[in-house]
Amino acid sequence: MKDPARHPTATCLLLLALLIAHASGCCPPSAMPPPQNQGQKPSEPLEAKLQTFDGGETTLAAYAGQVVMVDFWASWCGPCRLAFPYYADIQERHRGEGFLVVAVSIDETMEQGRSFARRWGLPFELLYDGDRQAQAAFSVYQIPASFLLDRHGRVRFVHRGFDSQRVGKLEEEVMFLLAEPAPAG
Repeated sequence: MKDPARHPTATCLLLLALLIAHASGCCPPSAMPPPQNQGQKPSEPLEAKLQTFDGGETTLAAYAGQVVMVDFWASWCGPCRLAFPYYADIQERHRGEGFLVVAVSIDETMEQGRSFARRWGLPFELLYDGDRQAQAAFSVYQIPASFLLDRHGRVRFVHRGFDSQRVGKLEEEVMFLLAEPAPAG
C-alpha cells in the first residue's frame, strides 16, 4: 500500500483540512469530551452546578446583577489560549462597571484546569464543569464558546470559536449590556 502522506492529493487535502480547522478558530467537537448529563439537566443554564477550583460548589445564578461572560475552555484548546489575553483586557477595563469573565473548564479533571490556570495566571473567576451540566445546558459543542449574560442572567450574545478580529464587537456588546439598567431590588 502506498504511503498516503506521499500522495500529492492526500497531502493537499490534509493541509486544506488543517487550514480550515485553524481558520475556524475553535477546537473541533471530536476533541471535546461529550456532555455526560450525570444527574438532572437543569431547567436553565444558570442552575447548572459548577465546582470552584478550591473545592466549593456554585451556580451561575450567583453572579446575578453583573454582566457576565461565561467562557467554556479546556487546557488543551489552542484557540482558548489565544482568547484569554483579550478577555482579560476587556475584564480589566470594565470590571469596575460590573463586568466579569467566568471561565468554565471542561477538562477531563479539575486538576488539569487548575494547573493550567496557575501556570498561565488566569485572572478570571474559574469554575469546573465536571459533570457537564453547564456544557449541556448551554449546548456547548465546540470551544471556546462564550455567552454574554445580562444583569438578569439572560443569554444575550453568543460567540463560538475565537477570532481576534471580533474582539471589538465583543467589547461593544459588553458595553451595551453594561449601559442597561440594573435589576431592581
